[in-house]
Amino acid sequence: MRIFLAALLSAGCATAQDGEPPAARHLAGEWIVKFEDATPAAEALRRSGADPAADPALVAYVDEIGESLSLPLAIRQVTSGAEVLLAIDVRALVEDAAERTRELDGVADARAPLPDESTPPAAVYEVRLASGSRAAAALAAASAAGKATDERLDDLVGGFSRELALPLRYRIAGDALEVEIDLTALTESAAERLREMPEVRYVELNQLFDPTM
Repeated sequence: MRIFLAALLSAGCATAQDGEPPAARHLAGEWIVKFEDATPAAEALRRSGADPAADPALVAYVDEIGESLSLPLAIRQVTSGAEVLLAIDVRALVEDAAERTRELDGVADARAPLPDESTPPAAVYEVRLASGSRAAAALAAASAAGKATDERLDDLVGGFSRELALPLRYRIAGDALEVEIDLTALTESAAERLREMPEVRYVELNQLFDPTM
């Protein structure tokens, strides 16, 4: 059994136009994982029951997977087919990225947004550059010109991305950079690494079907 989350994004529209199959997108930061039967993970899944996140062995195993991917992971669901829906803990990911960014050259500060329990966490954090640096001068000039990005800052954020081993993009937000982790790219690259693990039978992206597309 595989999980498919259906989204009817347009009221009253239940099928795609012209008889074509609905377009599929995936939910960034989520994977459906099936483990090989004779593995400790599969055994833990069979024991987990209705609350997989309460099984210490399963949680420990997922933590190990997260460490190998350098990603904080959470268990969302286990299916009747013994598949597990894994998801990135976005808030933990962003907080860690901001903390590591603060240690990089040319950075004065980096902060994750304050938690807001009413909305899903965004994969975005704010970076302030060291005063007097060339990058800070470039940011000030680009901001004054009303630019969203600037080629003089592209290399800087590209360096952040290499240092953090995360796909990053940015936009200029006043006197700071709004840095976003590209969860879509991260999801796809992590899926490839999951598929290489010998204990994993298959990995799928968690599909979101939009019948209007």
